[in-house]
Amino acid sequence: MSEKNKGNKTGGASKIIIILLVLLIVLLGAFGGYILFFGGAAKLHQASTSSNINNTASPVTTTSADENTYSLDEAIVNLSDTDSQRYLKVKVSFGYDENNSKLKAELESEDVNKKPILSDAVNSVLRSKKASDFTGNEKSINDMKQQILDAVNPVLKKGKISHIYFDELVVQ
Repeated sequence: MSEKNKGNKTGGASKIIIILLVLLIVLLGAFGGYILFFGGAAKLHQASTSSNINNTASPVTTTSADENTYSLDEAIVNLSDTDSQRYLKVKVSFGYDENNSKLKAELESEDVNKKPILSDAVNSVLRSKKASDFTGNEKSINDMKQQILDAVNPVLKKGKISHIYFDELVVQ
């Protein structure tokens, strides 16, 4: 009888080990799925690199405290890389003089929604870029901000945007 009890104890222990291994495989698969489908790898890569891609410096001058901002919605844009499909997840904000109440009214007007027009102007500039343009090269980022300013300002009638800020910038 004691031989039967020993066999049951080792069989129960091996079942527990198998269940734990299956659970570990499922958890690793779920983590891999998260990285693959939700861009977790880009976030992990961004956090582990020493260069900071979130660049909030203005293209020409430094920011003053006397500035209002207007933010666009987050956008995902295809980049123009030909060797692989690359995407850019970006949230752009515009800085302008806080004393310009006419521009503030134009941007925040419910009658004429400028957000789609401004988003299209920004997206058209960003779609022409490659992933290598976002590799922490300060000059290329500032040139890109200037191109966005040049695309956005002609759309506005009651003032000019003075600074471009990337609140979020992830290349994948």
